[in-house]
Amino acid sequence: MSSLPRPAQFEPDASFRLIARRVTGPRLTPILTSIALVDEGAEVTALITLAPFRAPFTVRCLDRISSFGIGSLVRTALDARADRIVISGAGVGPLDGGLGAAEALGARVLSEADTPVRPGIKGWCDVARIDLATAHPRLAQVAFLFTGSAAATLAAIPAGIRRQMMIPVDLREDLAKDHGHLLTAWAAAAGRDIAQVAGGAAAGGLGAPLACIRPHQSNHAAVREPLLAHAA
Repeated sequence: MSSLPRPAQFEPDASFRLIARRVTGPRLTPILTSIALVDEGAEVTALITLAPFRAPFTVRCLDRISSFGIGSLVRTALDARADRIVISGAGVGPLDGGLGAAEALGARVLSEADTPVRPGIKGWCDVARIDLATAHPRLAQVAFLFTGSAAATLAAIPAGIRRQMMIPVDLREDLAKDHGHLLTAWAAAAGRDIAQVAGGAAAGGLGAPLACIRPHQSNHAAVREPLLAHAA
């Protein structure tokens, strides 16, 4: 009777590793998550899933919705010298217009008094200036690929918020006004209107700072993906 072949001895693959991080969750509470790094020889790819940032939101969460944790994971990948960052489930995530992610990546989101703005949607009306000069220098060099439903624009954020939570009629006008304030701030930071850029609202708005920074570096040798490329 022949015996089954013995399985090969398992040896850890040095080309794959996980980096665990405790980051700010979608409602400002800490969560433990991780990113994966795959060394493909010619380049290092970081894999980030937004599943941990899937959470139910209500009107009471308007001042506690943040993409800061998403930006923190991207910063971890940048610090780990990733050449390419793949973000899965980019249609999922807190819809704060990318302000939290921008701050986590080193940008300054300031009020008229040059003080940090409040987190969440309620901070939109306070934004006077988004300073990307201090953002992580490797943002302009790394290729980003968003997978999933990642084509949402900044202009479509209010519709996304209404789908996630019941907004009372008396708050809808304020939301529209504050959203316009947010779009103005991002346009000033980008030097152009980016409200309709596909993917601007992907990953909770992470696409917004990318849309500001990447066009100016589109001829960089390390950039091998279209801006905010996304796959089904």
